[in-house]
Amino acid sequence: MKRVKAMVLALAALSVAPAISASDASQPYNRVTAMYSNRSYGDLSTNGFEIGYVHGFSLTDKLPLFFQTGVKMDMGFKGYSGSDMWDNDFVKADLNLTTMSFSVPLDLAYNIAIGGVSGVSISPYIGLNAKLNALADVKAKATVGSQSASQTESLFDNGMRRFQLGWHIGAGLNIDCLYIGLQYGTDFIAVAEDGNHTPTVSVGVGYNF
Repeated sequence: MKRVKAMVLALAALSVAPAISASDASQPYNRVTAMYSNRSYGDLSTNGFEIGYVHGFSLTDKLPLFFQTGVKMDMGFKGYSGSDMWDNDFVKADLNLTTMSFSVPLDLAYNIAIGGVSGVSISPYIGLNAKLNALADVKAKATVGSQSASQTESLFDNGMRRFQLGWHIGAGLNIDCLYIGLQYGTDFIAVAEDGNHTPTVSVGVGYNF
């Protein structure tokens, strides 16, 4: 929560500072993004990607302050392989976790134009997100000698929650239509009743239009 309060104070400070080229920086915008993401589940973490769309609604003509919302979809992957001897047989195990979720961000963003450089700005933001976990499957395959068997199990059958509410902070560099962004966030609601929160780091690029 200290990080959230610090970001709110930072945005408040920016809102009272003079904006450079505010008339241009206050225009509504659309953005599509493609991000690399890493999400921690406590004992393990997934690597994957996120694709999203957001629209920035201008909140005032005097300051480049925006309400930013849209929809995002992310997928994560984690694999594990191990082997051992059991009852004089060589045993090999392969586990593969695949996750997919959809989220709706609700952000407050501020566009800081860089003086003297047309089309270049920095956009810090802070917000909440509602996330729907749509897929969380573990595929297990075991091989003993010349025989093998596989099974797929859903983590939702083992207490994983479908819905999570979280928060995030981030910033982006806009160079005309090009967007380069970085974001960190986590959840207020743990991924399972006896589970962990899911801090996530995302970095990637986008297109402003």
